[in-house]
Amino acid sequence: MSERSIKTKLLLIEDEEKIGKILRLYFKNENFDIIEAQNGEVGIRMLLSSKPEIIVCKLGLPDIDGKELIRNIRELSNVPIIVCSARSDDKEIIAALNSGADDYVIKPFNPEVLLVRINAALRRAASTIHNAVKEFLINGPIKIDLLKHEVKINNQVVFFPPKQYNLLKFLLVNKGKVLIHREILGEVWGKAYLCENQYLREIKISFG
Repeated sequence: MSERSIKTKLLLIEDEEKIGKILRLYFKNENFDIIEAQNGEVGIRMLLSSKPEIIVCKLGLPDIDGKELIRNIRELSNVPIIVCSARSDDKEIIAALNSGADDYVIKPFNPEVLLVRINAALRRAASTIHNAVKEFLINGPIKIDLLKHEVKINNQVVFFPPKQYNLLKFLLVNKGKVLIHREILGEVWGKAYLCENQYLREIKISFG
């Protein structure tokens, strides 16, 4: 029997249809509104547009490792995240939790156990400040609208190509921190470009 009278939005980031079907069937009487994404990119878009109250995600996604996805989510929101993964190695579990996950369930799992973990995470979240998704990043005259992927400088819209936009967003998220080349390259260009320091020397960002 459901603990809640109002539907709870659950974002499921999972590319295995079988898992989605199991959760849809089991949770249909638990008053969950399940929103599904098959990869990390869609998951981030659904996070920003649908503002779920809890996320269940796997680690082995087709476009991004789940731990990196969790770190990306944590830049935008404090929404509870439960990892549901076949990876049972202690190092993987610790790494996922250190990345920002709130709990970890190993596949194959009992849906009832997952439901208990979800309800516990929701109760913990309810006792803290509301888990609102950040819609804007602001630093001085620069304002990034994360929903529209739009940058304004002195209230004027300025076009940024995707790499420059991602670089600016990463710098604003980490303002006040000392960042090394490898951190920036890995986040903006990807893990294959960790030694390509010339990319940072060549890129130019215009502030109008």
